[in-house]
Amino acid sequence: MRVGIYNHTTVKGRRQYRRANKDSEGPFYLRYVKHGVRKWHSCGPINYTGALAQARRIEAMWFDESENPQPKVTVAPEEESLLADAIQKYLHNIAVLKSLKTANGYSARWSSSRQPVSRPSCGM
Repeated sequence: MRVGIYNHTTVKGRRQYRRANKDSEGPFYLRYVKHGVRKWHSCGPINYTGALAQARRIEAMWFDESENPQPKVTVAPEEESLLADAIQKYLHNIAVLKSLKTANGYSARWSSSRQPVSRPSCGM
């Protein structure tokens, strides 16, 4: 991951970010992408060398995180309970938004579909 160093300048009355170099004067801003989101980070009124050091520090921190990622512990809930909760929420929304007749029809349809289905015998 790369961290860019920029200056915030005014050109013809419009403020713009321009890439900084070693001859640029502050204030400096760091630009980088973290988790798919572009970020701007102010370095404050320091020289280019200080901004470069901050940029390298951020890159090193991300390198350490990518080498030793923290394990995420998640417990997967029961799939059946998720489906039942989703159906109940959907039926509640139908009851609120639609007519009583429509809501009753949907409720009857979903309650009958939740019953176990037996396979027809082939008669052999």
